[in-house]
Amino acid sequence: MTDSPQNTPSSTSNDVACATGRFFGWRFIDLVQPPWRLSTWWPSDTSAAFHESLARLLAVAHRERLSLAPLVKNFADEHRGIRKSRLQRLAKQLESGIPLVDGLEQVPGLLPAGDVLALRFATQTGTLLMAYGFLTRTPSAQELAVTASLRRSIEHAIAMIVAFLAIAVYMCVSSLPKFQMMANDFGFELPVAIEVQIYLFSQMVGAGFLWLCVGAGLAGLVLVAPLRRFVRRVFGSLANSIGIASRSAEILRLVSFTSETGRPIASALSSLARFHYEKGMRRKLLYVRNEIEQGSDVWDCLVREKIINRPEADAIRNAPSSPVQAWTLRQLADAKDFRVSGRLQQIAAIVPILIVLFGAAFVLWISLGIIHFMLRLI
Repeated sequence: MTDSPQNTPSSTSNDVACATGRFFGWRFIDLVQPPWRLSTWWPSDTSAAFHESLARLLAVAHRERLSLAPLVKNFADEHRGIRKSRLQRLAKQLESGIPLVDGLEQVPGLLPAGDVLALRFATQTGTLLMAYGFLTRTPSAQELAVTASLRRSIEHAIAMIVAFLAIAVYMCVSSLPKFQMMANDFGFELPVAIEVQIYLFSQMVGAGFLWLCVGAGLAGLVLVAPLRRFVRRVFGSLANSIGIASRSAEILRLVSFTSETGRPIASALSSLARFHYEKGMRRKLLYVRNEIEQGSDVWDCLVREKIINRPEADAIRNAPSSPVQAWTLRQLADAKDFRVSGRLQQIAAIVPILIVLFGAAFVLWISLGIIHFMLRLI
């Protein structure tokens, strides 16, 4: 015969607290033990790390033939903010039967446009394993160094702009009015440098509405996703035209997937022409597709559209087999990416020097005005 459990004071107080919580519509245990997550309140991982994690999740689900919707839903529980809401939207679309690539296109921002294009192309051509292998690759040391250098350059530029604005406000509010009063009291004209500083700084401080518009525009770039995507597309086209991004490398790498499996190159370019995210490249690929349908050589068409050059076309054309041709395409794509990384490294090295020189010239300009003013006082 067992003794019946007795209510202790602690169990009674817990029961009362839980009952009170249920009365007000929440559970007391949720306040005592919040749900455990890997991520912190302020996400410390970069966008590239998030994209890589999601790509690895999709790759594992494809390889193991797992249901994607619960995996994406659980992955969303490990994040907060806009990333969580986007992942939840994707999970709902997957639960409703929408294909993965369509869901990624309807929820922009989860993966870069190039990665979504790779998945769309691989779905059309049956090369998903190779596409996932490329998306989940470990970035090279050069890519990581370029990204870190560009981030530091942007941070330095923002810090210098904030410092210059703070100096301008201080000079306009405190120092320059005193200099003007002293010049009036002693009866001499202000130096030209001081007069220019008074004019420029007063214009800067007085243009409050302009700065408000600039701040609103920057906030929109950070918070409004469609505006951010529009600026990214415009900048991507500009970067490709000036040689600091390579859409050609992306095209060659995707075509290598098709070449390795022995499928026709013309059908691969036709798929890219339909689904490429950049308008200029899509127009070029449509021209290439039309020329191929008229009987022109694939590689000559790509040369005419400046996607590849003549030596590259000859190297691809003279490959003895499909695996060798695929290897050649990958090597050419890696070479193009390497050249772009080199240019970005040069830009990242030059930008801090220009910022320092601009800051030194700014300080020298202010110092010369003050020294000239002190000399007139003497």
